Amino acid sequence: MSPELLRVQDLTVEYRGDRRHSSVTALDGVSLAISPGQTLGMVGESGSGKTTLALAILGLVRPTAGQIMFAGHDLTAAGRRARRRLGRDLQVVFQDPYSSLNPARTVSQILSEPLDVHKTLSRQQVRQRIAEMLEQVRLPADSAGQYPAEFSGGQRQRIAIARALMVSPRLVICDEPVSALDLSVQAQILNLLADIQRSLSVSFLLISHDLAVIRYLSTQVVVLYRGQVMESGPTEEICARPSHPYTRALLAAMPSPDPDLAQRNISREPGSAPPSSNEYTPGRSRGAETRHGPNQADGACGCPYSPRCPISVERCRTERPALRAVGTSAHAACHLLPDPLPWSNPGRLAAP
Repeated sequence: MSPELLRVQDLTVEYRGDRRHSSVTALDGVSLAISPGQTLGMVGESGSGKTTLALAILGLVRPTAGQIMFAGHDLTAAGRRARRRLGRDLQVVFQDPYSSLNPARTVSQILSEPLDVHKTLSRQQVRQRIAEMLEQVRLPADSAGQYPAEFSGGQRQRIAIARALMVSPRLVICDEPVSALDLSVQAQILNLLADIQRSLSVSFLLISHDLAVIRYLSTQVVVLYRGQVMESGPTEEICARPSHPYTRALLAAMPSPDPDLAQRNISREPGSAPPSSNEYTPGRSRGAETRHGPNQADGACGCPYSPRCPISVERCRTERPALRAVGTSAHAACHLLPDPLPWSNPGRLAAP
């Protein structure tokens, strides 16, 4: 049996539009693997396909092509009964703790619902399990009788995490679990997830647009852009020596307590400008986004990042790059590799 808990192979998801024959490709040949007890981080800006991948794994979106294997079972071919059996091992924590919890139910009712679906424990065992999970996420025992409206955003997310852990899953998909929280609360939730993984040996698929969050919790990372994998490999290796220009843009956009260092990070990409308040990628102006939106033809046959890449060449716009091995165990999809790209001056890289 494969040691991998989850393997996604060449997954493609297309959303059909209103017009006949029109469609949008949300995922285009994405592959990844998660081992037991491992945290895989998936990072990319809005519209990169991160949530679509999570929905496909959960069975809420039907893949157009490719395969999803979980614990030796083919999820892309699984029927409703098989999905229900596997649902106990595959749980999810959603982004917004204010909308993911039923306001009309108490915490006890919310946490017992997964156990009611799978009907595995008696009432006494359910009450005991609820008390254990509340202690696991560091909430007082009397929280069981309260309603979600009585809790803060961070406390609600703790309840959502406890609900996901109620049935002892093997994999938990965390879709932007801290993006709706204050920075101080984000750190608490990330520390909680790290402690849970150490104590329960559960695997996480951590989805985020913030590479700092991914770097803190993940051992492996996959960088997505417009539905394609730009780079993947060990988190520390990619953060220390990124190969793809898009990964570098994400790293340069990470906030730094040193303003001089932050300015140097921004200036590393030739022709870049400081990001606006709702943009994470340096060098991405509103005009460029309008010209090269996700449904434009630019980059459709080549690298999807080529319209925004400061070092792209003609080949980048006409031929899609394949993932190639770089460094020790990382892979990147860039025609200008395997030559290392100087982090301080990416403009020096020439086409092979």
